[in-house]
Amino acid sequence: GIREQIFYETLGKTEEFFVKYSSSLEAAKTVDSASVEQGLHDEAYDFLSSKLLGISDLTSRLAGVLVYPTPYCHPYFYQVDLLLPENISAEEFAELTGLLRKEVRGREFGAKGRRFSITLVPERVCRTHLVYRGRSFPFLAEHVARYGKMLFGPEQATTEEPVGRDDLFEWCRIFLPFHAFNLGRRVEHSSRTLNFCQIAAVRLFLETGEIVTDPAEIRVRHRVVFGGKSPSAAVWDYMLRDKPGRKDHTLYRSAASHLRQELGEVESMLDGEERQWLSPEGKESLR
Repeated sequence: GIREQIFYETLGKTEEFFVKYSSSLEAAKTVDSASVEQGLHDEAYDFLSSKLLGISDLTSRLAGVLVYPTPYCHPYFYQVDLLLPENISAEEFAELTGLLRKEVRGREFGAKGRRFSITLVPERVCRTHLVYRGRSFPFLAEHVARYGKMLFGPEQATTEEPVGRDDLFEWCRIFLPFHAFNLGRRVEHSSRTLNFCQIAAVRLFLETGEIVTDPAEIRVRHRVVFGGKSPSAAVWDYMLRDKPGRKDHTLYRSAASHLRQELGEVESMLDGEERQWLSPEGKESLR
């Protein structure tokens, strides 16, 4: 149909754009995953693998399947990227989307307490870091490289091409308006796209150079680094619920206050002159 044709043409133009670009500088450091249970996502990955690999007509038309937990999101919600092979024809693409409607029946689906969201992505696009930048998830490329899994297809979840700390700093600056917008309703709706964990992760990066993207790990690291200035255990529990709302007015007000304070700290660091961990070239570029 006409919608499939429009989608097909759009994906083709997107692929042409992203494969022209790449980044290469020293990589930012990450912290160990000691606070996150090993194999935490294995059950979800095993379920998805059984579901998709059992549909041979579907997988035979794909270059691979990449799955990863949505960063900063709790309860965990999984992104499933179905990788399209290079030079897929319009007819093959129409057959693929038809199979998805028949076998999966919706962009989002759930089972065994897990939620999944499907996206179609040209395989060559997912091989560059650029596609993960400028979105509402800071450090998404690092997150996918750390937690993502290829159910089949290319061995690596993402390219190993490193990105410099100065570049990541700039992405934090680009990302900040996403958080500044509609700040007042963030805690009430526990958004998967924008939440306290994301801005807390940006602050950790600016303060220490660490990249932390798992919500449970962010909670641990934030309390270790910032001590009494970090939210209390009760407030963290409240913020990591699924759609906490305003039933507990005290916790709601405290969570909202911490979010405003965190955003203020990050905004101050992004606009300030003291960026000791930046290279001399990076400092000069930001003046």
